[in-house]
Amino acid sequence: MTIAPEESGAPKLSRNQRAFNQLTSKLQRLRGDLEAWTACVDHWQRRQMADLDPRLRDLLAGQRAALLWIDALLADKNERLTRRRRSKLEALVATLAQTVLEGGPDAEVEAVFNRHSGVPHDEIQRMGVEFGEILVGQMLGADVLQGHDAKTLEELLDHAGRRYEERETARASHSEAGARNTPQGRKAAAKALRAEQRASEASRSVRDVFRRLAAALHPDRESDPTQRASKTALMQRVNAAYERNDLLELLTVQIEIEQIDAAHLARASDERLAHYVSVLREQQQALELELAQVKAPLCMALNLAPNNKAPALAALDALLNVQVAELRATLKSLSVDMAALRDPATRGATIDTIEAGDEPEPFAPIRPPPRRKRRRRG
Repeated sequence: MTIAPEESGAPKLSRNQRAFNQLTSKLQRLRGDLEAWTACVDHWQRRQMADLDPRLRDLLAGQRAALLWIDALLADKNERLTRRRRSKLEALVATLAQTVLEGGPDAEVEAVFNRHSGVPHDEIQRMGVEFGEILVGQMLGADVLQGHDAKTLEELLDHAGRRYEERETARASHSEAGARNTPQGRKAAAKALRAEQRASEASRSVRDVFRRLAAALHPDRESDPTQRASKTALMQRVNAAYERNDLLELLTVQIEIEQIDAAHLARASDERLAHYVSVLREQQQALELELAQVKAPLCMALNLAPNNKAPALAALDALLNVQVAELRATLKSLSVDMAALRDPATRGATIDTIEAGDEPEPFAPIRPPPRRKRRRRG
């Protein structure tokens, strides 16, 4: 949708006409990008649920069974282990227990962790909270920590985030109230009032477009059943677009039903176009934010550059297939290594392959990538 001069010798486009053209083109590209990335994320989440999550659960269950078996082996008084081998197994079982506990509370596993880690699990969490208090206090101020009863670092960060937002909102409100009594404050208030008036006028322009469409598409005024069904579908599009304040979609429907055309837009007053441009800029900002929120979890999970275009589904499947293959290999390796540990003939040699401080592949923590919260779009 672009504005063009009606004739070849017509005057050049005004600034608002050029801005209208640039914004409508930008919005169309953003919508295409959003659609492509949304399709990728939906595909990724389906594959995550169908292929990755079951194997991650199997691996976590295998690691839990392994640590419980090793714990029982360490408690067996008939099992003769050298001090070095016992130390390696204790470190390994503590690592496995920590991994399992990151997936959720488990009293039995926590007891195993406490026996072999040297530091109780709740003490580690407490130290994490204390360390977080120091960092958050230095970065955001000690007041955001007041009144918290967090038992974990995640709970502490949630509390601090809420208190920080409340504090900054209160500060902004207080600063705004105090600034109104200064010359600069009165000037800023007048500027804000003008911006509010422009926003109101822009909203009125969107409302005018909606009313013209509603008058033309009202299904009750159509006697022909086929036309009534068509107008009903179009009216649903119009209502949804109006709820989203989606001017571009409303103008698109106007063109589709031949209420307006490019020449009509070219003849629009500069004031009306300025209102349109204001609304379209807001749409651009909202779409850019939505696009960033949609693509972020997938880019993080698969190490994709966020400024790239959405990957083709075949390429996405190839990346996911690699993850599935790695999980299968890790689970198989865990099974092989545990079989070797259970066999007295190979147990010692298997323990000796564990290097101090290592997390051997079959025992290493493997966690699922972050999930995107699905948002309902209007």
